[in-house]
Amino acid sequence: MRPEWTDRLTLWLLALEKELYEPVGEIALEGFCTHDMLSPEEAERRACAPMPVGTPWGHTWEYCWLRGDIADGLPAGSYDLVTSSYMMNELTEPARARLLEQLWSAAAGMLLIIEPGTPEGFRQLRAARRAITALGGHVAAPC
Repeated sequence: MRPEWTDRLTLWLLALEKELYEPVGEIALEGFCTHDMLSPEEAERRACAPMPVGTPWGHTWEYCWLRGDIADGLPAGSYDLVTSSYMMNELTEPARARLLEQLWSAAAGMLLIIEPGTPEGFRQLRAARRAITALGGHVAAPC
């Protein structure tokens, strides 16, 4: 890529971050590392320990399972656009319901939920639509 385009892209990215991006905040994580290949149900039964920022992991064939509550890290306030992408299927049902309520209450204008184009992603979107509609929202785009 020519330097003039690199410079332009750098400036655009900085402008986008300044104008559109609001960091969620820090989420306290706990977890464990293992060389065992586990199912999510097996990992859920394992004991976890705090995993502060900088905890080393990722050795060859090592898996790291992390738990945290994203709803605890959401900033307070009201926003024109609130987005959530590719995470609903990572949450337990109670955590998902709590998060949807918090996202909707923060959305002064629009809540945009993006999930994978898979049967599971569609199931999550359909459940989110029902939950948001029950809270008084309406669907702008069905897909």
